[in-house]
Amino acid sequence: MKPSCIIITLMVILTMIVIVVMVKFATEISVEERRRDSVELSGDVRKIHKTMGLVAVKDDAALIKMAERFPYLAAFTRNSSTSWHFACFGALVVSSWVVTAARCRRLGATHRALLLPELTAPGNRTRTHPVLYWKLHDDYNATRPELYNIAVVKLYINQATRKSAVVQETKVNDLVQASIWKTLTTMTHEEYLTNDVDKYMCKLTDRSRCSDVSGVDLDDGVICVDMSGHEDCFVHEFGPIFFGNRIVGVLAVKPVSCAAKLAIFTNVSHYSHWILKTARD
Repeated sequence: MKPSCIIITLMVILTMIVIVVMVKFATEISVEERRRDSVELSGDVRKIHKTMGLVAVKDDAALIKMAERFPYLAAFTRNSSTSWHFACFGALVVSSWVVTAARCRRLGATHRALLLPELTAPGNRTRTHPVLYWKLHDDYNATRPELYNIAVVKLYINQATRKSAVVQETKVNDLVQASIWKTLTTMTHEEYLTNDVDKYMCKLTDRSRCSDVSGVDLDDGVICVDMSGHEDCFVHEFGPIFFGNRIVGVLAVKPVSCAAKLAIFTNVSHYSHWILKTARD
């Protein structure tokens, strides 16, 4: 065999060995990551509920307290393939209607809603509610999520006696409280809800600051929220924001990075007439 052929053959063999090692290394990382998740999520209450896209990671004591604070907090899961994954948050505002961001709806997917108090239901009988239909604001455009990013969603709920968040026209110019319903992201970028819920105080700031970051001129339909008082990374879904039991805003655009602490929320008071009218039509 010619020396050149031998060299080429050796190079091919060496390349194949490198590829095999890389694949094995990547596989071991994936297995180790799954093993770590399995350890962290082990135990009676730490299991994945695929039917609702929920991962339980904490006991119920703290959760009950948060459910009392946010009895109207809702999370949407959606199913476009074989399993349910978390989508976004909203708040029950009128009977069986939830206000949320228009960007939460995905065409072709089936959506369901989970109300926070139902995570504390006795006997682990947590259930989700089917979405009957969505009503997005007519001017919403997915290419400009900063604007008109609001929707009301009709749920199928059997029990009518539920506490609703208040929708008012007057503005809030004070500290607000953000509900932080934590999520878990897998290696395949699938996102699940957890039963870990918290609340953070945050302040409203001049929306020109969010305009500078987004490069979009923002109108009165938008609230710029400063989360710089907290060290957490806010590139995940969170909210809505509340003032007492009044819903102030739903998340339209998340901060662009962990270092960025400005989030764009749709101003619920700006759309209060539209919300209440649409939810009663």
